[in-house]
Amino acid sequence: MAAVQIEHDHYRVLIERRAFADDDWTRSMWTTRFGDRDHVWIDVPTDKVVPRPDNPLLHAILCYSVMLDKVYCFVPWDFGG
Repeated sequence: MAAVQIEHDHYRVLIERRAFADDDWTRSMWTTRFGDRDHVWIDVPTDKVVPRPDNPLLHAILCYSVMLDKVYCFVPWDFGG
């Protein structure tokens, strides 16, 4: 589960290198984009936020391509219920 912040008028999501460690290609894409950092904050464009008050996973969901450095969607989770 990633950490989420709201900064000014948009979300930021902390992604971790270990989430992209499934295979050599994915690991190399992380290294190419972010070097040796273990985690990075990703800014989520407002138009990629999908508000779902019924999010059943009980955590935020980020659809992100490390290869393209692109956010496809972000589903926040209301921690207050």
